[in-house]
Amino acid sequence: MIIGAGLAGLAAAKQLMLFVIEVTVLEGRKRGGGRVYKKEMEGGNKVDTPLGLLGRQLSYTLHKVRDQCLLYCAEADYIELLEKASKVSTELSQVFSLGEKLETLQKDFGVAIDVEEMRLFNWHLANLGYANAISLAFLDQDDPYDMGGDHNFLSGGNGRLVHPLTENVLIIFLKIVHIILFDGDMTLCMVPLRVLKSRSISFILELPKKIGHNKKIGFGHGIDDSLYRGEFFLF
Repeated sequence: MIIGAGLAGLAAAKQLMLFVIEVTVLEGRKRGGGRVYKKEMEGGNKVDTPLGLLGRQLSYTLHKVRDQCLLYCAEADYIELLEKASKVSTELSQVFSLGEKLETLQKDFGVAIDVEEMRLFNWHLANLGYANAISLAFLDQDDPYDMGGDHNFLSGGNGRLVHPLTENVLIIFLKIVHIILFDGDMTLCMVPLRVLKSRSISFILELPKKIGHNKKIGFGHGIDDSLYRGEFFLF
């Protein structure tokens, strides 16, 4: 039994089927794919989320995104503030909060004044708080370890990945799970982390105590460590 027909759940189902294991997938929506959802718009444009690895496995063509991407509907003031904040960190011995210093510089330079720009600025602060969560002095400590290579997008949209993964998989749609009684060999729970954190699903037997660490994890794949997964598999 697999809970959730997102790409993680579908990929797990395919892998288990290769091991000649019977699999049933329960999905609360009326479609598979989870957060990968292709929406057709005027002019043939598409909105979806990136997943290039499956695209390569399915022999789909990837197109390189140009190095200089334009930022629409906002000025590029944030990058300037970030560079100034980094310069300040090298000149001062006192430990400063990155968010505190960026907010100070934002007021000093008079940027992000209107509602739209302030929304963008606050998004960057929230993103830094999640991704870095460190002081100003160590903002760029992981830059030398960033992954290289081009940014790519999948021709036709990432919705093309969903159909091959759902082929020959028994999926029961519109099946919202409230209680999971797991007494079989294994249950793969592929629901979003936010659902687990909200405790909207009850587990019988109770999950191992290690699962309590999910309260410390941000939404997504920011921390990929067996300590945080325990004996119950989170994807």
